[in-house]
Amino acid sequence: MNASTFVRLHINCPTASGNPISGTYGINLQQGDGNTFTGGDVEGCATALHLGANAQNNTMVGLRNENSTNQIVADAGSQYNNWMTGGTMFTGKLTDNGTRNSFLDTFHRSFNAFEW
Repeated sequence: MNASTFVRLHINCPTASGNPISGTYGINLQQGDGNTFTGGDVEGCATALHLGANAQNNTMVGLRNENSTNQIVADAGSQYNNWMTGGTMFTGKLTDNGTRNSFLDTFHRSFNAFEW
C-alpha cells in the first residue's frame, strides 16, 4: 500500500493466558511508501509494528502499544520511517536494522540504527 492514511486503528492480537503468541503482528508493513498511521492502539501482539525491507517514508503518530513482546522491529532496507508516541518504548523492545528511521517517545529519542 502506498500513500494511505489509517486513523485510530484498534488491533487486538490473540493471546495465550494473557501473553502474546509468537509470530503475531499488529501492523506488518512489509513494503509501502508514504503511509500515515494516526492514533489507535495495538495490544497483545508478539510484534506491535514490523517494518519490512521495503517500508519507507511511513509515519506513525500516537499509535499506542500495550503488552507486546517487541514494540518495533525494523528490518535492513527499511528507511526514513518515523514513529512518534506519547507512550514509552521499553528497553529491549525496539530493534532498528534500517537506515534513517526515527523513533521518539516521551522519554527517548533515537535516530539511525539504535537498539534499546
